[in-house]
Amino acid sequence: MPKNNNRTLEQDEMTDPIEDQRQSFNQWLDQTGQSVLAVAKKAGINESALRHYKNGKTRDLRMENKLKISESQHARLTEIFGETARIFTAPPAASLSASSGVPPAEQPLFRDTVPVVGRAQGGRIIATMYPIAYVEAPQNLTLSGNVYAVRVANTLNMPRLRMRETVICSPDDPVAPGEDAAIHDIEGEIHLMRCLENDQNHGFTGTMYGDESKKITIQPDRIVNVARIVAIYPA
Repeated sequence: MPKNNNRTLEQDEMTDPIEDQRQSFNQWLDQTGQSVLAVAKKAGINESALRHYKNGKTRDLRMENKLKISESQHARLTEIFGETARIFTAPPAASLSASSGVPPAEQPLFRDTVPVVGRAQGGRIIATMYPIAYVEAPQNLTLSGNVYAVRVANTLNMPRLRMRETVICSPDDPVAPGEDAAIHDIEGEIHLMRCLENDQNHGFTGTMYGDESKKITIQPDRIVNVARIVAIYPA
């Protein structure tokens, strides 16, 4: 797997994407003529939480609820929550589970770049719904619009993956035993592991390079997607 010395490209956009999404949601409500109660009921989410989000009493709406609204309205996230709501975590690959019906990931904002969509939090990688940065795409790889990048947040995979290195992850590539993978779970955490088994019925079983005797299994109903790590950028 190639190491790439291309530097990170930070976003120039200084607007608040969370506030942009709330305003876009309110505009969408006005345009469609739907009430908060009707949208919440159709999506199966708490009406009070959605009303507080609409009125700005809460900072943001959980990603899970945004996806439920998008799915129930048969619309892309960006149609409801605006351009900053682009999601770079693709739907589960066909090898893992059937499509959830959620609109697929959209193309990155900049050509020949890959969005970095995870933040370090207490040694964990937590997925973000909008990019925190961009890295240049490896020139020797053909990447789909679903590809994303995360930064290594701990030393559990030393010496294979080092702290603050950036890994490029492709959900469209199958992951075979022995390959490095990023597993995005329904709690929003992204796990970096070496694959031992990747099966639609049994989920994903892998290990950390720092302790290969310890096997970790993530059940299929807990997985958003499994992506093959296709490149590593040094810190």
